[in-house]
Amino acid sequence: MDLTPRLFDPTGSVLTWVQVFGSLTLIVLAIALLAAIIAGGASGAKGFFRSLAAGAADLVKVSGGHVWAIAQLTWREALRRRALYVFALFGVLFMFAGWFLSNSGNRPADQVKVYVSFVLTVIGWLTLLVMLLLSCWGIPEDIRRRSLHTVVTKPARRSEVVLGRMLGYSLIGTVILAAMGLVGYIWIARQADGADVEEALVARRPVFAMEDEYVVDPETGQTYLKQRGLQFWDREGRPTDKGLNVGNIWEYRGYVDGASRMYAAYTFDGVTEDVFRDVTLEDAATGERTEGQVLQFESDFEGFRTIKGNMNRGLLIQFTYVNPETGLRAPDPKLIELQEFDGNVHNLPVKFASRDPETGELANYDLLRDFVTDEGRLTVEVRSLDPQQLLGMGQADLFIRPPDGPFELSYLGSIVALWLKMILLVALGVTAGTFVKGPVATLLVFTLLIVGQRAHSLMNELVVGVFQPDNLAGSDQGGPIEAAYRILTHMNTVKQMEEGVGTTIIQTLDQGILFLMWALSHVIPDFSAFDTAARTAEGFAIPAGDLGWAALVTLGFLIPCYIVGTLSLRSRELEAK
Repeated sequence: MDLTPRLFDPTGSVLTWVQVFGSLTLIVLAIALLAAIIAGGASGAKGFFRSLAAGAADLVKVSGGHVWAIAQLTWREALRRRALYVFALFGVLFMFAGWFLSNSGNRPADQVKVYVSFVLTVIGWLTLLVMLLLSCWGIPEDIRRRSLHTVVTKPARRSEVVLGRMLGYSLIGTVILAAMGLVGYIWIARQADGADVEEALVARRPVFAMEDEYVVDPETGQTYLKQRGLQFWDREGRPTDKGLNVGNIWEYRGYVDGASRMYAAYTFDGVTEDVFRDVTLEDAATGERTEGQVLQFESDFEGFRTIKGNMNRGLLIQFTYVNPETGLRAPDPKLIELQEFDGNVHNLPVKFASRDPETGELANYDLLRDFVTDEGRLTVEVRSLDPQQLLGMGQADLFIRPPDGPFELSYLGSIVALWLKMILLVALGVTAGTFVKGPVATLLVFTLLIVGQRAHSLMNELVVGVFQPDNLAGSDQGGPIEAAYRILTHMNTVKQMEEGVGTTIIQTLDQGILFLMWALSHVIPDFSAFDTAARTAEGFAIPAGDLGWAALVTLGFLIPCYIVGTLSLRSRELEAK
């Protein structure tokens, strides 16, 4: 599991939303105006602007009382449709889940992960499926039964109907989600019992290596890399961007060779007294136990054996602590044995003794005073000591573990993420129901859910990787029109196109097409932004940035859904069967 937190950039996200929403709105309005002129000429254009003004007024003039009344009506209709019967299925699953999830071969801590993952998965899918059916079938059923006609002939506007439906279904989903979340937490607490389990029901708040730091030269205005959060060194002792490639299809980790000059260095930011943990320390010589503070590291490195080596133990790792400013270095007095498929925990006392790597003399060090800079930065070098054995490391494979937070906060964070996901799904369902019938709306929203959940990252790699809005020149290979021109003229991609009016026209059209592709790629919601169950199950806190990003995704789609739903409902025949 990749634990790297999402980069939460509200300003950049809002600017991207404005670009996408503004460009698609202008394109749709231009197409609609062109169609109106072709159909009716000047009168068609007047009718277009008249309808546009009426629609804008409908969007703005909203009565809170009307919206709340329609939300209450939606609640009563859902009760009549027995929407809350989902609790029966939920109860049956929990009655017998313990029989099938319990495994005597698992450690108690691993068993808890299974329980937490099961609870959050069941809560998420049951709630989403119920709300998907309710929201997609609500307005189409009202139109089929002609009950909506009696509502809109009263002083209720179309926009109030859309908002009221969204609010009503959201309230229903909130009640269902809250009840299921409470029952699920009680079930986890009853299933999990024992000291080992209590250690698993935590919320780690890891301090990861800093992101790559870039600075801008004030004289030239050029941006250059100042410091990396994870830096590799090759066999010659020279810095390099990546480690060795062992053929793994997932290129997240880079590998360093054992017993060589290769190593990787993590630079942490924010190392203060608050991240130290109070533990009981035991003297190896006397066996005396004392209370003290340690800096706890947790790692999830991956070993790659080129030969069998010593199969009775894991690979040996050594940490070396470095002051990023003064260059003072001290190896850790203890070697670490890599435990694959399990978290490796290493405690470093604030005050420790280590031998100088150059003189070999034993010296006493104070971690905060000698190795942590005034800005709270600390560099940790990681080496593999076994020859012909490689050690794989990624950005989030080593982190500092401060005192853990309560599990309840992490669990609540996952419930909040599911709630935001449910709100977004309700908005999409109500909007789809304003222009298509219930079965088609259900299929449409379910497809958006699956694509946004499983294939959104792939779509970003294909589309966003080809074109960036801040680089209107497009890609080096050109766009679709240039590609078609090269195919027809049998021109390879190495040869540059000749400068001229034709080339300028082709590149300009390609820029517009690529921009449209980039904008359309944002039409499908990124439902993976709401996936926090794995973090909670693994015992990690939910970063505020992840919840902030999920909230921005939800809010970014609520506004277009409200506008599209209102305008679609205005243009739809409400007496049609």
